[in-house]
Amino acid sequence: MGKARELFSRLGNMDMTNGRLFWKLGVFALPYALTTMMQLLYTTVDLISVRFGESGDAAASISANGALINLIIVLFNNIALGSNVLLANSKGANDREKGMKVLHTSLLFALFAGIAVGIIGFFLAPELLKVMNTSEHLILNATDYLRVYFMGLPFLMLYNYCANMLRAQGDTRSPFLILAVSGLINVGFDLLFVFPLQMGVRGVGFATVISEAVSATLGILTFRFKKESFVRLEPRLLRIDGATLKEILKIGIPAGLQGFFFSLPNVFLQAKLYTIDPTNDALENGAIASGNVESYT
Repeated sequence: MGKARELFSRLGNMDMTNGRLFWKLGVFALPYALTTMMQLLYTTVDLISVRFGESGDAAASISANGALINLIIVLFNNIALGSNVLLANSKGANDREKGMKVLHTSLLFALFAGIAVGIIGFFLAPELLKVMNTSEHLILNATDYLRVYFMGLPFLMLYNYCANMLRAQGDTRSPFLILAVSGLINVGFDLLFVFPLQMGVRGVGFATVISEAVSATLGILTFRFKKESFVRLEPRLLRIDGATLKEILKIGIPAGLQGFFFSLPNVFLQAKLYTIDPTNDALENGAIASGNVESYT
């Protein structure tokens, strides 16, 4: 038990530049994989909540967004790899000044890009769902859920950048713990909004946004107050450095596009293979034909 506790403690600041890497790689990667799985399962938690608290149509409306939301998460998580690589290089070179530029530039870029893409997605939500061949009787609820999800995109972006920059310092423990806390909050608000308040599809969407806001806030606070962090958040230094941003995007955009085109077929497969017929007995019994679970594999 003591050894396990010591190992978990090391995950908070693992030095990947010294010592044997064989065991470190596995220990470092495990929380990373679990964190990604938890983030992708947010929509599944929403789906289960409305399945028991609402109609089959409400659950099907969330399922209709599954592949598209998976695509959004993969795209922006991969773009954040640009900050991960640059900050890791800065730590390896012990260049704290460059690392501070990466941190502050990344956080501001994540916020502004999240707001911009969130606004665009909010207004384009119905068209995106039509491209995915979403059934007409589901469009209204599916649009409500997707629009609420896009409202939380700035928080999603901030968390992804914080998580990637924490990992760049050898810390996979903090992103995992942050997402575990926000995941529990998501479940709690799902139950509150669906059952007592009966907010339906919008309710589970807002529960996801709240949990993403918590994860983004915790990520920022970690950089602000974690003493052993290689770089620390200083509000007075918050500005976008043009040269640093160019380097981040030079690495991040190709990685984002790679993830985007890898996940894009899931969107079209869902559009072609998972059409829901309102007259189908399976729908009436709550059995939802969707690509949501498959998109997470």
